[in-house]
Amino acid sequence: MALQLWLVNEFTYSGNSWSRNFISRNNWGTTWGAAIGDARGDGTPRVYVIGGYTSKEICEFTYSFGLWDQAMVQSAEETWRGIAMGDGRNDGVQRLYAGNYDGHVYEFSYSEDSWHQVDLGSVPAQMRAVTVGDGRNDGLFRVYAANGDGHVYEFSFTGSTWEKVDVGYGGLRMLSVAVGAGRGDGVMRVYGANEDGQVYEYSYSEDNWTKARLGGPGSMIWSVAVGDGRNDGVARVYAASEDGHVREFSYSGHDTVRVYLPLVVR
Repeated sequence: MALQLWLVNEFTYSGNSWSRNFISRNNWGTTWGAAIGDARGDGTPRVYVIGGYTSKEICEFTYSFGLWDQAMVQSAEETWRGIAMGDGRNDGVQRLYAGNYDGHVYEFSYSEDSWHQVDLGSVPAQMRAVTVGDGRNDGLFRVYAANGDGHVYEFSFTGSTWEKVDVGYGGLRMLSVAVGAGRGDGVMRVYGANEDGQVYEYSYSEDNWTKARLGGPGSMIWSVAVGDGRNDGVARVYAASEDGHVREFSYSGHDTVRVYLPLVVR
């Protein structure tokens, strides 16, 4: 498959305004996500972008001597949806993780001048988003995936294989997933954005996942993130929905919880 170019933008803040630079100027396909980090382990951060319906590729952009160089990481038969970077194996090595419409999550690591792909596992429907984080609040990183069957799945590396757990269910298709201390209490949890217009929170305790519904606008939520958006030291949950709004969710101390037992699939 020939390498295809997409419309990828870089935004730089000069101190009083933002400027835009086209990293790739040819819009030959849809781009569904981007990640930044040292995936090659050589101390050089790079930009990684996934292609959508047309290109179906993962591309790497490296900045050198005033120019952006583009290389392909991997191509696929189906559309890529969701890309993340992190220490998914807890070995101190940053790797790329990407979800595909074929229902699988893949890991990409770089060694010996080439990219190596590992299949973490499959789920019943199209993959919509992936992230890496300490969702169980136990100090270990795992890979989390939002799936078209309405579930969030967790992939843990056991040292030799990947183990899959069903974290919980939403209302319709799960479109985005994030990990963070959304209650502002320092405890890491998993958050899923759903097509039903709701944000769901999944907490792990005593070998169980519990679910709480944060609420939502009722219109489809495309993306969810956790962070200190007000710069006041308190983490909150943020969701972008189809109605054109971004909403902030702050924890007041009360919620409704439902219990789900983890289903381990080997």
